[in-house]
This record gives sequence, C-alpha cells and structure tokens, in this order.
Amino acid sequence: MTRIALATVLAIGLTASAQDAPDLVVHEWGTFTAVYGADGTMMEWRPLIGDDLPEFVYDRATVVPRVRQGKGEYTTYERMETPVLYFYTEKETHVSVHVRFPKGLITEWYPFVGHTAPAIGASAPPVRDGAVSWWAEIVPASKASPKLATRGESNHYYHARETDAAYVRCRDRDSGARRDEWEKFLFYRGIGNFDLPLSVKTAEDARFTVANPTGRPIRHLFALKIARDGTGRFGYADQVEAGATRALAADGEPLAKDAFVRAIGAKLEESLVAEGLYRKEAKAMVKTWTDSYFQTEGTRLLYVLPEPLTNELLPITIQPAPKQIKRVLVARVDVMTPEQTRSLHELIRELGDETFDAREAASKRIASYGRFAQPALTEAIRTADDPEIRSRAKDLLDRLVPRR
Repeated sequence: MTRIALATVLAIGLTASAQDAPDLVVHEWGTFTAVYGADGTMMEWRPLIGDDLPEFVYDRATVVPRVRQGKGEYTTYERMETPVLYFYTEKETHVSVHVRFPKGLITEWYPFVGHTAPAIGASAPPVRDGAVSWWAEIVPASKASPKLATRGESNHYYHARETDAAYVRCRDRDSGARRDEWEKFLFYRGIGNFDLPLSVKTAEDARFTVANPTGRPIRHLFALKIARDGTGRFGYADQVEAGATRALAADGEPLAKDAFVRAIGAKLEESLVAEGLYRKEAKAMVKTWTDSYFQTEGTRLLYVLPEPLTNELLPITIQPAPKQIKRVLVARVDVMTPEQTRSLHELIRELGDETFDAREAASKRIASYGRFAQPALTEAIRTADDPEIRSRAKDLLDRLVPRR
C-alpha cells in the first residue's frame, strides 16, 4: 500500500472514530525531577545507577544498537519521569497522538512509536526539539483482555496499569501493521533543560523559602525530610499565589517509616484527585513513586505544575480531539541542605582516613546517595572551603562520571 493510500485509509478511520466516539477522555500523570543546592542553584545532573524500567520498554540507545543516545549519556537539569497517558471510551476507536518536548529529548517509550524526533542516527542529538508519535487503537476493557508484557520481575512500572483505562495497541505508520504490544497507557520519558516555576532556597532542617514569579498560583506543595532509617516528616501548603513568596517546612510530627508513607501518600493522593485525576490513577501514581518520593533518604519538595505550563513544556495533539484532556505533572525538587552538604564534606574528608574501616564507611555513605551522587559531589566541590575536600571530590566525580 502506498503511503498516500495508507494516509487516506487512516484519515477515514479517524473521521469515523471522531463520529463514533465523542466520549473520549484522556488523563495523564508524570514527574519532572530536578536537584537544587541549598542556595537555590539548579544543578545539572546525571544518574549514576542503571535503568529502572522493564527491558521491553524502548529507548533511543537500544532501537539502534551501539549508538550512544540513551539518557544515561547526558547531564541535564531535568529528568522527565514516567508520564503515562490513559484513554477512556465506551467504543473502539483509533487515535493519533503527537507529543513534543521543545526543551528536551524523549528517550524512552512504550508501546512502539511510529515517529521520533530527532531521528535516531549515528550520533547523540542535542537535548531539544524532542517528539514522539503513536498511531493507536483504543479498546475498552469490557471488549478485550489481552496479555500485557512482563518479564516476571517486580517493577514499579506495572503499578500504572491499576486503573479502569482502556487498552491501547499501536500501528506502524507506514505499513499500517499492528504491533502485538498491548498496554493500559502510552508511556514515555525524557531529559530536558529548563527552569521549574518555583525558586527554592533551603535553610537548616528542611525549611524552604519558595518564590513564585509566574502569573499563576502553584498548588499542593509538600516539604519532606526522610532520615536514613526511613522515619520522616512533612509539611503541606495548599498553594503559593502568583508573585508571592512563602515559607514552607517539613515541620510535621516525625513518623515511623510505614506511618509516614501512609500519611503523606494519602495526602498526595487527595491532592492529585483534587487536580482532576481519577481515584485509581492517583493511587497508581502514588504507588509508582512511593519508594522514590517517600522512602529515599533526603530532603525534597513536591508540587503540582499548573496545567498550562505542562502544555507549554509538553505540547500534545490528539486526533480525533478528546472531549477532555487532564494533565497532572508533579515537580520533584531534591535539595542539598546546608547540613547535608556539611555531612558530605566530612565524608569526603574521611576518605583519606588512616583506617580502612573509616574509609569504607565513608565510601558506603557516599554511595548511598544513589542516582543523586553526582549532583551531591558537584555541590560539595562548589561549597567546600577546604581545597583538599574539593580535590578529593573532583577525583571521585571524575571516576564516577568519566569525561568524554
């Protein structure tokens, strides 16, 4: 079939779908993750641990083997994590979905996409002008019970399936052939370089000063402080008005690990529902990110991005146009507080201790920063007065993140 003929067939199908399925509803949730210094400096960073997705998920590095295009090759300001698009309809329909990321690069997706930009070639593209497109069949759950991809492993990716959304299966744009890849959503991830709307400065003991220079209120803010043993505390603010500055602190009652996870998880779930997600979607998002948001040591701020800003950062076109699109993305800001920075300085100093046990203990504590080890060391270099600490941190960083 020629490309022109196929386009005609798809256009006819989409026109029919628009007439037959006026009830189409699309919901989305996801996260933008950034790292800040205590003084509000937004830091470039690169995770230093392996990927956390099932192996069947596509990425730019594996679509063309041995080409360095995966997100692990990039140091950027933002990680765009786990946006998922859900579809709700009572009738089978076809949709085309086109997501752009003008200030970033889309690095992973599932199911199969018919188009990516920049095109996957022989070299790593710049982090801008990203895009993906799907040509998808939408099949209500009442009319299908397909087997979804797994690899037998436990993975937080699977929590996003725990909703009443329809199933999706995608077509190859050029041949029209269906891929045997069913899912409950369209999934994508990426990296970017842009400013989040709130400026954030941190004093001792997880006390934030947040300023909103935008013309829109920022809603549902959470300040979290989680200790090494999993105990935690949090504070909440319903919003920061446009142009306003306010204090926010993780000043709630310290809670044991399980109690903390239940308390903040329930509060975040209610906030997501208030922003327009269905209850099961909100539960799925909280469940997906519980370990990373609430069980990872550190100090962080969570808040909901205004939907118009989401639309600016990630313009989306869906044809036929749904009667409703609701997009709820959460900004996650991990912050190197003054006390964390001082502690890291001391750990770096202990790497030169005379005793093996002290050096080993310091090394393990630095390793416990996990995917945030690189920005933590960068902050240590930036803030240390002691030239020996700066030198040792630079050496360690060069070993962890080799220069190319």
